[in-house]
Amino acid sequence: MCQEFTSNGCRLVDVLADRPLFLVCRVYSSPLSAAPALPESGTDDGIYLYDGDAASATIVHVGSGKFIVQEDTAESLSFGLLINEIGTYSGTVPVSADLSVITVTADGDWTIAIG
Repeated sequence: MCQEFTSNGCRLVDVLADRPLFLVCRVYSSPLSAAPALPESGTDDGIYLYDGDAASATIVHVGSGKFIVQEDTAESLSFGLLINEIGTYSGTVPVSADLSVITVTADGDWTIAIG
């Protein structure tokens, strides 16, 4: 169970789990609004903004390690895990309409074709 709330201007998450849980928290030195627009291709990790229509994204990764693509929207408790694979990947996933943050974790080249 996961509950999100705000206290003293900080966004907090309370997690209750029945097994060990691994959480990753990131602190950014600049606002996410400063992130670049989602490119059609890249190498390794990146944080990007997507501001378009709901669509299908055809995604390809050429690498041997973790490949994770996550879409974070303004919806509360929306974790938006699109892809979580090891190694080479090729597939199509849905992306949401309007502004979202796309986080890519990769050890190689990747492409994202929206449409």
